[in-house]
Amino acid sequence: MAYGTALSEKAKIVLAKASSVVGTATNTGDGPYLPEERKYAQKLIVQVSRGGWTSFEAIRSADMVEIQAGQGATGGGPRLTEARDFRGRARKLMDLPQGRDALIHAHLPGGTGLKNLRKLIDNCRYESGGVPIGVKIGAGTSSLEKDLALILEAGADFVTVDGANAGTKGSLPTLQDDFGLPTIFALLRSVDFLKSQGAREELDIIISGGLDSRGDYLKALALGADACAIGTAVLLAMTRIQMLAATPWDPPTKIIWHKGKSAKKFNVEKGTQDLINYFNSVRVEMEDCIRALGKTSLAELSAVDLTAITFEAWMTTGIRPAFPTKHLRTLTGQT
Repeated sequence: MAYGTALSEKAKIVLAKASSVVGTATNTGDGPYLPEERKYAQKLIVQVSRGGWTSFEAIRSADMVEIQAGQGATGGGPRLTEARDFRGRARKLMDLPQGRDALIHAHLPGGTGLKNLRKLIDNCRYESGGVPIGVKIGAGTSSLEKDLALILEAGADFVTVDGANAGTKGSLPTLQDDFGLPTIFALLRSVDFLKSQGAREELDIIISGGLDSRGDYLKALALGADACAIGTAVLLAMTRIQMLAATPWDPPTKIIWHKGKSAKKFNVEKGTQDLINYFNSVRVEMEDCIRALGKTSLAELSAVDLTAITFEAWMTTGIRPAFPTKHLRTLTGQT
């Protein structure tokens, strides 16, 4: 959720302020580095964009660095933001000449391959003073395990796996609807692959893409994710009643988009409090769910706490089914 290519400055400040109050982190996204975001964010993840405009200043200010190699809703393709869509400081912060489009390339700066990725990770680790360095990927149907192996060998500390359920401000409908692995499959395959390599403890998994409820977060953690990254859910939470300022003539998102006609109407303090309320409600509800399981910590969650209530869920996850399986096991050849 980048400033300039997606969100407004006000929206980014809300994310920074609210995340600081509740003790989580916010991500710069693949747009330009916004100094105000750093000012208000207690924990800031700086994303290294494929556009090539992420500055050393940004990396040096990071609490964590995420190298953006892909995104679930855009696949591995490039993305263009036209020059006419920039307003305010975004162009200056991206150091783009007047009239030039902002192009996010299909590959990372410096090229592809293990050697280049390892060099980029090492450079980010050096410039940042040793903060955790990771790579964000869109979960490819045939390339996921190859990508994970490359990231692991390149020395990353974590991987953000973005499933096909992920949203975006701008992408081709076919890429959004027909490309990539659904988030649950991406998570299961990532966990299974790292375990098969004896490397599950070497690489943390942040899962993202379409997660929007407390149940989603709990299930993702139980299935092996170390953390969840969310986008659309927080945008809806922070705009709540304020989105009505854009309707009925414009889409609700115009209240927070960088070039949105209603962006000036967005109230930072109201948005911050609404988002804090959302995060607090998520925390309290998840705490109650953990108590209901007879546990004391999210770290105690595992697949044992889940039950498959459909045949498809059982076959997909391998977790305990809620139904008798005697005849189904015979049909599927399972023992």
